[in-house]
Amino acid sequence: MRAAIAFVLAALPLPVFAQGIAVPAEREMYTDRPDKTESAYSVPKGRIQIEMDFANYTRDRNADSRIETVGVTPFNLKFGVARNTDIQFVVSPYIHQTTTSLQSGKHATVDGFGDVTLRLKQNLWGNDGGRTSFALMPYVTLPTSKKGLGIDIIEFGMIAPLAIKLTDAIDVGVMTELDGVENDNGRGRRVSSLNTATLGFALTKRLGMYTEIYGEHGERGNRWVVTGDAGFTYIVAKSVQLDVGVNLGLNRAADDVNVFTGLSCRF
Repeated sequence: MRAAIAFVLAALPLPVFAQGIAVPAEREMYTDRPDKTESAYSVPKGRIQIEMDFANYTRDRNADSRIETVGVTPFNLKFGVARNTDIQFVVSPYIHQTTTSLQSGKHATVDGFGDVTLRLKQNLWGNDGGRTSFALMPYVTLPTSKKGLGIDIIEFGMIAPLAIKLTDAIDVGVMTELDGVENDNGRGRRVSSLNTATLGFALTKRLGMYTEIYGEHGERGNRWVVTGDAGFTYIVAKSVQLDVGVNLGLNRAADDVNVFTGLSCRF
């Protein structure tokens, strides 16, 4: 849920009284990072939120080659446009990928701008209270990347995250996603599906951690891509959070390892 992992124990909002009527304080900052499970909570109306990696590194090795990818400051810029709605712009400003032949040792490098994704998050319930929260997130990804660094055609899909507060210190998030993507052979489209489940713990008022399982399935007959993910969050201020995490491939179809560190803040 990339959500309020450590926030649940941080300074709980107090009601503000006006003429004897309690007015709820603004909701806590919830994020779509650092895990892969999206948050079900939207950015409050009129607020801007940015979530970004400082950098990330991915390595994958197969029978013939080793692929190493570095992403620099990829970000998700969010705008709260209504009480339960935000719009998001997901951008990868710079990607550097090196492929090394295991036979010859030769390197091939490609780098440049990545793809751009436009998303809308519509919270359906639980934005401002309750033990559960649910949202729908349609998106479209534009092929703005340099050849070899992203997609070649427009892709689109729907994301459905559900957040569950088990206790004041433990959160659960589950997510299902359906994507219309290009076939691996470049001919036509296919439906790709993925599911995630994450468990978040507030260790202290500022420090939190999560563990997650991620599974993605593409073309018929292909194996699932499965990763086991974990990380930590640290609340610097009410609307500023740092994080660090690692995603480990649990089968050959998945990347071997992905590590990252990043920042989320709201204005």
